[in-house]
Amino acid sequence: MFSFLKRILHKSRPVSREHPFRTLLDPGHEVVHAFDFEGVRYWKFSNEYNLPFERMQAAVGILEELDMGVDREYLQASMAAVKTHLEQGKLGEAWKWVHELEERLSWPVDADRVYRLAAVVFMQADENPYAYDPALARRKIERWSTRDRDAELLRSFFLSLGLASYLGPLTDAGIVLPDFMQAQRQVKLRQLSALCTLLYAQAKTADWYSSMRQEATDLKTLLP
Repeated sequence: MFSFLKRILHKSRPVSREHPFRTLLDPGHEVVHAFDFEGVRYWKFSNEYNLPFERMQAAVGILEELDMGVDREYLQASMAAVKTHLEQGKLGEAWKWVHELEERLSWPVDADRVYRLAAVVFMQADENPYAYDPALARRKIERWSTRDRDAELLRSFFLSLGLASYLGPLTDAGIVLPDFMQAQRQVKLRQLSALCTLLYAQAKTADWYSSMRQEATDLKTLLP
């Protein structure tokens, strides 16, 4: 897990130390230029083992999701759906959600989670380097994803982040990455929408339910 983060964080370019965070950093923290995208410069901490707590916590969580193939909220919702249908005596519907979970676990990579990791690691000049802001992270992802229909640009972007190993299985299978991402998003939106409807009455106040609804909303912005 940390080796993956290490590959990303080592992709730095030597530039001036006059970065926008120089008056904010504690001793022992160094920020370096990572890459530029559509006129915006992105920065990162140079030491992958010395990230500020909030960013490290967010990065580790997303790395665990990449390894598992799903996040905790989806697992909770899937188990709640299975339990609900079993209590209603609907065995077929319960099995359907087991199969949906198996499908998600079979994906070689969830490309949108790669974006989420990049949004944690890479910072714009207007960010607090010691805080992780999910709303700002979503805006960065929206900006990056405007170009993810162009296969070459998308591949170049992922390669610049050191993510080739996660995309390898898709390349080997001859899968076009933009098409794969859009197909994934359609499946996830279908699943999340169904779960939100099914579990609304019993889980609408739960944190995991709110997170799931937010992900569904974000997916709608990324689909045509």
